[in-house]
Amino acid sequence: MTDFEYTNPPYPYSTTKSESFTRDSLLVRVPKIITDTINTVYKRLETFSDQNSQEVEEGKLIISQLSQLKHEMTTNKPFKPLQDSFPDVDDFNSYMKPYFESTKWVDCPFLYWETYLYRRIYSMFYNTKTWSKFDYFQKSKQNAFFSSVPAMVELASRISVAESECKEAIKSSLSSSTNTKEHETMLSVGFFEALQISLWGNQTDLSMFPDLASADLQKMQANLVAGDTKHNV
Repeated sequence: MTDFEYTNPPYPYSTTKSESFTRDSLLVRVPKIITDTINTVYKRLETFSDQNSQEVEEGKLIISQLSQLKHEMTTNKPFKPLQDSFPDVDDFNSYMKPYFESTKWVDCPFLYWETYLYRRIYSMFYNTKTWSKFDYFQKSKQNAFFSSVPAMVELASRISVAESECKEAIKSSLSSSTNTKEHETMLSVGFFEALQISLWGNQTDLSMFPDLASADLQKMQANLVAGDTKHNV
């Protein structure tokens, strides 16, 4: 077994393969998220009566920076150091310098470039006076939450039943002179039920499906709930 160290890391989850999930994320999925963020800022700007206010000017700057970031991603430009005063900026840049300085997006491991991406978007808002507290994902999160309520209620009920069955199996096993196969099966089923429910939310992650409409989200969740006992995760 190989012992990995920071000087000898494991093989990265690469973006270079033309049919990989990471490449599709770089060229399609994440640019769509950036476009949606641009639209969110633009729609907010339309609500201001004073189009010469500082908030409008800073909003326009954010849109320009987001557009630039999207261009850098889709045209495979080198990474740029972060530029803000957030406490982690020096650590982030010092880590990037020996490993990813001048590295292009396609050549960078997926885990790093996605982390860098969201940190850089945060920096754009953080650097302003009027947008630093703005939650640019709030609307999409709220829409997804309210669309998910029926599925969440169903899953909460399901986990409650699984918990009760596990407790009953343990109680019966402790009071029995032998550890029967039935008890083991009940515990196993209850455990996998709880495990699947814990992982279920990843199946409808907004960042994975940025184009997903509310009706499609509800349909997907209904299928997942229906297939939960078949380990459909």
